[in-house]
Amino acid sequence: MRGRTGSWLLPVFLLIALLAQAQPPTDAAATDGAAVADTDGAAVADTDAIGVADTADGGPPGGPALAAARAARDRAELHYWFALHENGDMAAFRRALAAVDEARNHLDAHRDAHRDAHRDAAPASSDSPATTRLRAELATLATDLEMQMEMAHDTFQGVFPLARFLGRTLFLDAGAAGAYEFVDEPDVVAVSRAAEEMVQDILLQYRSLPQYPAVFTSRPPSDALENEVRYIFQRQTRIAVRPQAEVAAALDPAQWDRFQAGTVDSAIAATLMDHLGVDRLLAVTVNQLGPIGDDHFVRLDAAVHAAGQGRPVLTLARRAVSHDRRGAFPAILLANAALLVLAVVLFAALVRLRTFRWPAWSVLLTAPVVGFVIGRVAPWFVFSATSTLRPEPETLAKLSFWWPVLAGVAVVCGPTLLYRIVSHRLGALVPALAMRQRGAALAVAIGLGACAYLAAPLLIYPEHQGVLLLVATGLCAGMLNLLLGRALDADDSSGAGLIGIPLLLSALLGPALMTARLDLVSACLGLTVIPTAVLWLREQRGRRAGRRPGGDAPRPADQAGGAAIPTSTAELAARCDHPPFLRTASYDHAATAAGEAVRAGGGQLALVGDRGVGKTAALDALERELDGTRILRGACPNPGDEGIAPAYAPFQQAISAEFGINLMGDADTQLDLLDAGLEELLGTV
Repeated sequence: MRGRTGSWLLPVFLLIALLAQAQPPTDAAATDGAAVADTDGAAVADTDAIGVADTADGGPPGGPALAAARAARDRAELHYWFALHENGDMAAFRRALAAVDEARNHLDAHRDAHRDAHRDAAPASSDSPATTRLRAELATLATDLEMQMEMAHDTFQGVFPLARFLGRTLFLDAGAAGAYEFVDEPDVVAVSRAAEEMVQDILLQYRSLPQYPAVFTSRPPSDALENEVRYIFQRQTRIAVRPQAEVAAALDPAQWDRFQAGTVDSAIAATLMDHLGVDRLLAVTVNQLGPIGDDHFVRLDAAVHAAGQGRPVLTLARRAVSHDRRGAFPAILLANAALLVLAVVLFAALVRLRTFRWPAWSVLLTAPVVGFVIGRVAPWFVFSATSTLRPEPETLAKLSFWWPVLAGVAVVCGPTLLYRIVSHRLGALVPALAMRQRGAALAVAIGLGACAYLAAPLLIYPEHQGVLLLVATGLCAGMLNLLLGRALDADDSSGAGLIGIPLLLSALLGPALMTARLDLVSACLGLTVIPTAVLWLREQRGRRAGRRPGGDAPRPADQAGGAAIPTSTAELAARCDHPPFLRTASYDHAATAAGEAVRAGGGQLALVGDRGVGKTAALDALERELDGTRILRGACPNPGDEGIAPAYAPFQQAISAEFGINLMGDADTQLDLLDAGLEELLGTV
């Protein structure tokens, strides 16, 4: 953050607590209430010390309303620190302000009850001393929250909170989600993070000291958290972790009870140092400040005691938080599986609409799955390669808006564009992965894979709208990739010129998605529906006019010939590139025979006719019909060509075109290459 005004709250609250105590603190209280060097600058007061201050004013007992107000204040402070820990999490700031309002409502109820109880005594003030002090604390906290929100609301992290999750995959790096934990125990994760940071702080403070012993306790007692912290400290050779049995043997029963309750005062430290024969002792206390709802707060307090010193010579504190989102993990897995199934189903349906045939099982089980995986994995590499370009969290949003724009294009359209670049090579290796006549179907599968990548962030961060955001994002990604796939498919003339629309809309979807706001994503969905609906309506008109999906729309027949006459040079060139033909029963018979021959592993089909009747055009159409089949084409020399035709000229031409063999080179080299290609074909054709 650009400034953390709340860092002064801790000494203020501690000073109030010390002044309000009715009697001098004991050694244990002095240790707990001592000033703590909070190395991370977090603005969270010691809730234990505050609680003592509120009840030690000699006033009337607070009652349920005042106790509820204190609990709400504590929640507000912890949410406040969580927001700072997350570099200005606006949702956490809002939760903190809501807790402040709740505390004030409880104080109003307490004031009314206090006034009724002292009606006969006619008190000078309607508020009790405890209520007055708590109101002042809440006013200070609310002011600080508003200042922090004012600074964070226009920062990169404050405006685009979902951007923090885009990068490392959550399935390979559980820490990629930061303070949001969806696999392990959140309190264990939080205390581990705090312990690792504290170890580094201690080693920096004492670089030249030899190994010294360390003891651990927790408040409230928690063996699991103690063991986790003990394990992390034990990995450092300069810290000698002492077992609990040794500590229990050194202390008398009363001291052991206090130690187990989380207290390590000067008397306990002196006893342990005498028993261990050392002049220094590191005492670490694990304090659980939560959970509050799904938020788990942990504070680690470390005190270095020296022989002959009544107080610790060094105190350190580290706080950590973990937001429990383990309930989202099954939903993330289910969303990924559902999107994969949906990709396969939509692929089959779109291929059927495009070619009037269902894809072969080999194609159905290969193409959409590969496309989905590419869409799911590609963003990992994109964001890893561009991690250095990511703006800092405190950067102003108006200076860093370009990153969500590029992220939207990279996630939604990037994988499909990448697939288009490598599709020629992939199609040569595995014909089922070719994009010809399957561009839209493959692109939709890739888009749903990209949506699966976004499933984890969408279901982890927005607690109440994650599913709706995922549905809206999936619809957007699917339709945008449908348009993009049709624009990239060379055999789909109806998609020509559409490439700019999905790129533009994905650039708008990126910032809307990073804000995690359903209304903005829904607006992008509405914009995406418009070009998709226009394309669909155009397809329906083409169907009624007898045009196949993706083909050329027929022009009205002229009076003389039954075929549209080109009226411009551009139309004539388009007619030459895509000559119209009528699908007849004989062609259907030829297509059926060719398909059966491919499935049977062999067969012959001859197209006989005079020159110019359309044999080549029919073969081109048959090639498109044989979806997923590896096809080699060669032609016999025309009878009028000069020279002597080489032996097996059609086969030489087909094999050389498939494997890139230069027929004008050395004859021996040609034969070797042709033999190698023929050997490969015999195993695949």
